[in-house]
Amino acid sequence: MELKSGPEITWKPGAHQQYDRKFVAIRRSSKRKEILLVGVEYKLPNFEEGAGDNPEFMLLVVSMKRESMIDKKHAAALRAKLMKSAWRPDYFKETKDLN
Repeated sequence: MELKSGPEITWKPGAHQQYDRKFVAIRRSSKRKEILLVGVEYKLPNFEEGAGDNPEFMLLVVSMKRESMIDKKHAAALRAKLMKSAWRPDYFKETKDLN
C-alpha cells in the first residue's frame, strides 16, 4: 500500500524523504483482529536493528495501529478538522541562518 497526499498538500522537494510512504500490513497471531502497518523504508530497518530478544515489543514501537474505524459519513468532517488543526506546512520550511 502506498499513501498519497491529497491535491491541496504540497511538499518541498526532499522534505518528505524521512517519512515512509509504503507500508507492509502485519497481523500478530495473538491479536487476530489487529492489523499493524510498518513503513518499509525507515521503520522496518529500525525494527530489524532493534528487535533483539523482544521483537513483539519492537514491532509495537515501529508500527501504526488503527484505533477506530472512520466511516464515509464522517470522513469529510474529520478531514476538514485535521487540516485546520493539525496541518502545519510551516514545519517543513527551511529556516534561514540568522548569524
